[in-house]
Amino acid sequence: MKKIECTLLIILAFLTANSYGDIIFTEYPQAKIRVRITNLSDFPDIVLVGCSDCMAVSKSKRAYVVQPDSCLEVHKACPLTIYAVKKDYFEKKNLKKIKWEKDQHVISSNLTVSAKTFDTTSLPIHTVELDFNIAGFNDSIMILYQTKRVNKFNDGRNTVRHFDYEGDLSKLRKNFD
Repeated sequence: MKKIECTLLIILAFLTANSYGDIIFTEYPQAKIRVRITNLSDFPDIVLVGCSDCMAVSKSKRAYVVQPDSCLEVHKACPLTIYAVKKDYFEKKNLKKIKWEKDQHVISSNLTVSAKTFDTTSLPIHTVELDFNIAGFNDSIMILYQTKRVNKFNDGRNTVRHFDYEGDLSKLRKNFD
């Protein structure tokens, strides 16, 4: 009888430990955050990959190839980092086999987009679209800068804000080695 009680107690403890799955985290914004690289066609010899850095059980990051004029969605709890790799190297390797932070053939960007940085909980914003351009490359990173931000509100209104590059383009290369 004592074994049955202990077993039931352990099972009950296990079941109640997982009962917090219906709690919604409110510190993250409700709006969708989308990122687009608008001048990717100006760099035909590179492939851009967006990696989501989630606190997942697996050790690997989720990697997505950035397509021209398409958006990558930034998940609420997963920051997005953009990496560049030469197209010929990318075609030799597999997307999942490249170690994005350690591979010497990969260059990271100066940008990590996190949904936490956008305070959209107080405004009725449905979607935030962020357009970025590649300014160029220096010795260690790819420089991306924001060109446009579009806030799409729940009532159908949109606000658009444009940005210019404030750095010195003469210090950047058009490709990386």
